[in-house]
Amino acid sequence: MIGLNRAMELWAEGWCECPHSRTAAVQELNGMRPVKNKKKKVRKVKVVVYPGITGHAEALGCTRPHLWKVLTGRRVSRSLTARYHALVAAGGE
Repeated sequence: MIGLNRAMELWAEGWCECPHSRTAAVQELNGMRPVKNKKKKVRKVKVVVYPGITGHAEALGCTRPHLWKVLTGRRVSRSLTARYHALVAAGGE
């Protein structure tokens, strides 16, 4: 491993191709790949479209993914849709 001082000497002499960063020069001269700046992750706010869908699915006797697909129109089930709306209108689980 080459220290920072020795890396800066070699960098000044032109042994390194990293023109901007001292740490990148040290990493290059030590055979390491320079670390790029990582983008900050932005947290997305989760929106609950069907609150209580898990309890509703259990009360209706089906799985949560099946109920969600029916409610979003990816699957057709008139009886389940009617029972779900009746359950929500009654305000119970």
